[in-house]
Amino acid sequence: MNDNLSPYSANQYEEGIRKTLPFYETFYAQTIDLVHHIKPNVSVWLDTGCGTGSLISRAEPVFKETQFIISDPSSNMIDQAEINLGNIPKNRLKILGCVGSENLPDIDPNKPQVITSILAHHYFNKEERNIATKRCYDLLEKSGIYITFENIYPLTEEGKNIGLERWKSYQQAQGKSPQEAEEHISRYNKSFFPISIEEHLATLSGAGFKTAELFWLSHMQAGFYALK
Repeated sequence: MNDNLSPYSANQYEEGIRKTLPFYETFYAQTIDLVHHIKPNVSVWLDTGCGTGSLISRAEPVFKETQFIISDPSSNMIDQAEINLGNIPKNRLKILGCVGSENLPDIDPNKPQVITSILAHHYFNKEERNIATKRCYDLLEKSGIYITFENIYPLTEEGKNIGLERWKSYQQAQGKSPQEAEEHISRYNKSFFPISIEEHLATLSGAGFKTAELFWLSHMQAGFYALK
């Protein structure tokens, strides 16, 4: 059984996504670097849609004093993340459990100074995405930073077609069969719903963020940050 709407089950997630997304490891590296420059002394960091815990497993050695909080809509992903993050002391890892960004509970007594959402919201429609983004805004401490990576929709139909062909070629170069690559590409705008860079920035501004910026872009994925 697959977890969330991801085509990969929890125990296959990391391998599957590396074969699917160009520069997947860079998403994490860029996120950690950005936090290091903007919130180097972050005390509370929430990773929503945490998957198997890969981002936090990379962030923890850099942020040794930080308390990490994780959540994911999939109980299987949360179970796998708890195993993968078993080396983090229990007083520095809080598991909110099986919950999506749109339904995140209040976090007391200290609000997160950093909230990350890596490839977690592109299964939402516009209204759901707005709700999830606003919930992250509300939970974030004033002057905190929200970071998200998502699939994007190019500006033109021709640009979309070129991007999808490159994406399909990348997957085959990583060992997927032509059929497997085609099956994933066929999910575009049907099982997951990319929006344009401009729409991403508008969503962040609409949630209330004072600053919203694109800070990374390649192929058909982009990284954004926003400051409260």
